Amino acid sequence: IDVEAGTATLDDDLNTREFSVSVGAGTLENYGAITAREADVEVGVGTLSLTELDAEYIEAECGIGTMELEAAGKKTDYNYRLSCGAGNHSVWKDEEFAGLGGSKIVDNDGAVRKMQLECGMGTLEVSFTE
Repeated sequence: IDVEAGTATLDDDLNTREFSVSVGAGTLENYGAITAREADVEVGVGTLSLTELDAEYIEAECGIGTMELEAAGKKTDYNYRLSCGAGNHSVWKDEEFAGLGGSKIVDNDGAVRKMQLECGMGTLEVSFTE
């Protein structure tokens, strides 16, 4: 799904092997659950807001825009890698990560899902359904 400009809304549940979305200067949000083996989401200067994202592997890249992801499960279900240019990451409410060119790897015992989160100068927030 490509949204270069304007607004797009996903109203229904979506079940697919691979979910890929790119938002340029526009806005995209969903109101149904998204289930996929792999999810690749990116935003340039726009806004991307996804709820109920249920994927084994999530790759998220935020340029100078804003990205909000609500991932299925809980934080400890995921191993994740954070990298940040000059932007700001927030993973759940208790962990913020910001800085110039920093990175962080988090491995949770027993986690079977993975996330790779990259933020340029924007804001990337991740929350969980549990």
